[in-house]
Amino acid sequence: EMDEQTIIVACDGRTSSPRIKAALIKALMECGRDVIDIGLVPTPLLYFATRHLNCHSGVMITGSHNPAEYNGLKIVLKQQTIAAGGIQDIRERVIAGKFKKGTGRMIREDVVPAYIEEVVSDIAIAVPLKVVIDAGNGATSRVAPELFEELGCEVVPLYCELDGRFPNHTPDTSNEDNLVDLVAAVQAEEADFGVAFDGDGDRLAVVTPSGQIIRSDVLLMIFAEDVVSRNPGADVVFDVKCSRHLTQLITRYGGRPVLWKTGHAFMKEKMQETGALLGGEFSGHMFFGERWYGFDDGMYAAARLAVDRCRRGEGPVFIAADTFRMGGHATHDVREARRLLPAEEFEYWGRRDPVGLYEEYLATGPRDLASEAMEASNDLDPGREARNRQVLSSIESELLAEVDAAASRALESRERESSNVTEETDADVYA
Repeated sequence: EMDEQTIIVACDGRTSSPRIKAALIKALMECGRDVIDIGLVPTPLLYFATRHLNCHSGVMITGSHNPAEYNGLKIVLKQQTIAAGGIQDIRERVIAGKFKKGTGRMIREDVVPAYIEEVVSDIAIAVPLKVVIDAGNGATSRVAPELFEELGCEVVPLYCELDGRFPNHTPDTSNEDNLVDLVAAVQAEEADFGVAFDGDGDRLAVVTPSGQIIRSDVLLMIFAEDVVSRNPGADVVFDVKCSRHLTQLITRYGGRPVLWKTGHAFMKEKMQETGALLGGEFSGHMFFGERWYGFDDGMYAAARLAVDRCRRGEGPVFIAADTFRMGGHATHDVREARRLLPAEEFEYWGRRDPVGLYEEYLATGPRDLASEAMEASNDLDPGREARNRQVLSSIESELLAEVDAAASRALESRERESSNVTEETDADVYA
């Protein structure tokens, strides 16, 4: 119906994927379609191939972030990823046996060199960075380390041996239990940051040098500050699970926040509809329309983060909308800060709800919160103002640590709430 004669086919590294891919290629050729087999690659390379090759449709066999026994399809028709409803329609046609007959042909194509070349031509990392890459034994095991080495980074590979059984952890980057080894490796290697990819490489998770996991909506804040500040008025699309402070930040930098429903296909559709330069989901999908193609690509997003890391330079590691800095460590002694800070301030902060403190931190930034504590203390005793100003720098590191802990608790609370929400599955259809 769409008059697409040629279809690109690829698969991830699951043990069932080669068998499913072979059956799919055979069926497509028997229907008279030509096939370009690009082999075992991450899903973003299938999307890239529909832009790079003279063919705009493709099928990716992948179970995405799900356990090893699952598998499924991600389908692109004329550069549009179809959602679960479209796949259901295809299923009904298959059951009804509505097939054309013909004889197609197959060729093989390696798009990895072209993908790496295009990313490297777009990304310039000014300072050599040490990066730990956890591929989770998934489809990025080969490509991601090679890409970051080409970008000039020192790569510390973690679980970068392809194994479709996922023996070390399931390839779900949204589950922090799967990031424990990455956190340990980043700290042991004293790396600039660590990044994990899900089973097919369209999601990412990031770990700071101090071992903090950056939640995805805060990561999107980092990207939004960069993209929108250079493109005033730009649209940024995000899903309903993201913090409301993302909206505030986008607006603050002169962009237009666009709230949309969860699902990578829906997000890409909205990105194209609005011409948005950036998009993201709480699950870890990041979409760049600025200088890239608008599809979700964990490796490209990680490369953009590396550029941002170089641009901002050293600074305290903290996941807050007004800081975004990565690298370095707090040097103040927390126990000394506790000794210096008047009891009233500790009582003041001790009464704060941790989730509320985290949300307030995102909205105001650390120094504003420190000033608020100081003002509260000065109301109790105006004579303390001078002394309080002297200890502000000492207590800031403690506030950061407290809010770091609050962030983790807030994320756990959010995940418990979202677990009851029905949403589209990431890979659309699994069997």
